[in-house]
Amino acid sequence: MEPEVVDGGPLRTTETTTHVDGIAPASTSSTVSPSAGKGYARSVAANWNRYTVHLVASSNIEHYRASVTRAAQTLNSVAKTHLSVAAGQLKSVPKSPAMGHIYVVQSSNSGCGGSWAGCAESQWAYNAKGQTTATSSIVTIKGAYVNSYSTANTDHVVFHELGHAVGLDHYSPSYQGRPQVMHPSSYAYSNYQAGDRAGLTSLTSNSVHAPTGSLTLSGGSNTFDASGTAYDPDYNGQTAMKLTVDGSTVATNINNRWLTSGGVGVYGSFYQTFTDISAGNHTVKLLVQDKNSGAWSTLASKTVKVTGFTITTPKIRGVAATDRTLTAETGSWKPAGTRFLYRWLRDGKTIPGATTQTLATTPSMVGHTIAVRVTGFVTGLPNASKSSAAVKVAPASLTVSKAPTVASSPRVGEHLTVNAGTWTKGTTLRYQWYQDGKLFKGQTSPSLALNYTTRNHKYNVIVTGSKSGYNARAIRSNTTKAVAAGQIAAPANVTVTSPAKTVAYAQKLTAVRGAWTGGTTLRYQWYIDRTAIKGATASTYTMNRTDWIGHTTHVVITGTKTGYTTKTRTSPNYRLASGVLTAPAVTVTGANTVGQTLTAKPGTWTSGTVLRYQWSADGKPIVGATKQTLQLTEATAGKNITVTVTGVKANYTTTARTAAPVTVQPLATPSATPAATVPPTPAS
Repeated sequence: MEPEVVDGGPLRTTETTTHVDGIAPASTSSTVSPSAGKGYARSVAANWNRYTVHLVASSNIEHYRASVTRAAQTLNSVAKTHLSVAAGQLKSVPKSPAMGHIYVVQSSNSGCGGSWAGCAESQWAYNAKGQTTATSSIVTIKGAYVNSYSTANTDHVVFHELGHAVGLDHYSPSYQGRPQVMHPSSYAYSNYQAGDRAGLTSLTSNSVHAPTGSLTLSGGSNTFDASGTAYDPDYNGQTAMKLTVDGSTVATNINNRWLTSGGVGVYGSFYQTFTDISAGNHTVKLLVQDKNSGAWSTLASKTVKVTGFTITTPKIRGVAATDRTLTAETGSWKPAGTRFLYRWLRDGKTIPGATTQTLATTPSMVGHTIAVRVTGFVTGLPNASKSSAAVKVAPASLTVSKAPTVASSPRVGEHLTVNAGTWTKGTTLRYQWYQDGKLFKGQTSPSLALNYTTRNHKYNVIVTGSKSGYNARAIRSNTTKAVAAGQIAAPANVTVTSPAKTVAYAQKLTAVRGAWTGGTTLRYQWYIDRTAIKGATASTYTMNRTDWIGHTTHVVITGTKTGYTTKTRTSPNYRLASGVLTAPAVTVTGANTVGQTLTAKPGTWTSGTVLRYQWSADGKPIVGATKQTLQLTEATAGKNITVTVTGVKANYTTTARTAAPVTVQPLATPSATPAATVPPTPAS
């Protein structure tokens, strides 16, 4: 591209060709006629983009803010531009200046060259009519000159350079039948603004143009092609357009793009094929939005004939939620006898294997759209397809057979277990217990152990069910009554270690407590008749008072545990009788021959027992034989000798034990065999 001299400044050329498809402005040399190139006519006022004007940090730049602001206001008023001055300063001009921005720089001695007071370098683009628009610009004010200007002359220079920045040129006296809007560079700067304002006023007359365009249609089997152009001459941006078929919008911004036609940038050309169209005559309209008013207008309306199947849009029947079944309803197809194929789509893409009339939704589909594409085929016609409207799969709702419940009257020592009910298969349940309506921290199992600290508190539980593809559901159980004291488990009765209903004097008694609740503390109290025996509070007690003989005794066991109701158990009454002597079996030792001595062996009796002996022959007491030993005489020969040992002790029952009989052998004759020693025999 050739650089354009604008008040001595070059036209920046980088990136320009990207926007205008290689169309270059003509040189601004004075030898070139204004009609020799496309770049001379400024864009009509309504076609200018909105610009933000920035002051770039440089020496004395704030000196020009007031002039820049006044120039922007004047251009907005006279030329219908849309300039706004940004607050603050930029550190520097960006390396790649953005479209729609103007950067004002103050340079003391350079930037414009020669004796120019200011210059502007702009990047250009073209609309569909070949008119130019500056997309971004740099305005340089040469401080070496302008710093000494009056306010009015400073305003003139700034106004003029901002005019260049938005695409205004110098040519005079006229171009394309109109006066030029900017004085030539040979004019004195003090004349700039007056001449520029006059030119702007002339040029902006009758400058608003309606959008234009064209539409071409070509019908086929269940399809048609649409092509044409649509653009707004007063707008340099993308033209907003849309197509409707029989009143329904089928496409927006259709293939909207820059093209090149005969060296001119043609904007808004489009071409698009529309499928799934039912056979018949259809009215197609091309609509464009006017950038000035925002209103939509119809540029073209035509009828296109489409052949093939007559189709109504398929529908999806069923609830679009997880683990449900969706069914494709084909709609109405003609001719009769049409057969169908199905293809289910997720977010517009085919679902592998989903080729039947029904589709089972899965958790992975939640949040995605589902549609079905029905393809009809019949002999003699090309296959045609029609897609249903898409439905969005939502999370399903979990079901539960009943609200969770807990026992209403719990006690300490029990486990409060929730009956969660029956939930949707595969649901994961979580639990959170509450104490007196407040979260019970750490209690997240289905069962709550009630210890003594839970007494007098009330409880409920929230059961939360979750499953992939489903909305989580939380249900609160009923609330219990205040937890009551626990019931200690105790045996039905207790006993003492006595085989009968009587106990003997000096007998050690032991309470048989049975099984109680774990952790229960047991206390014992022994009684004589109905009076508690002082100090008798152990599990054992020895009845060693003689004055109690003939009275009754029993034991009371009391169980206590924190948070539980105290429980007692009482043993049966036992009568206290005389003591029972320890009386082992009596044996006899010694030879059982006449002339020999037998000795009674009484064993060990209760300490303090007095023992008495009585020997007998064939069951009759032997007079005077009351010692522990007996000399066998001829009178005892052949008889059975026994001994009875009798134990006597105060407060004890007298007890007798008799040894087994011993047969006495006579003296042996000289030839006789000596008698054998009689071994001890057990008592009877």
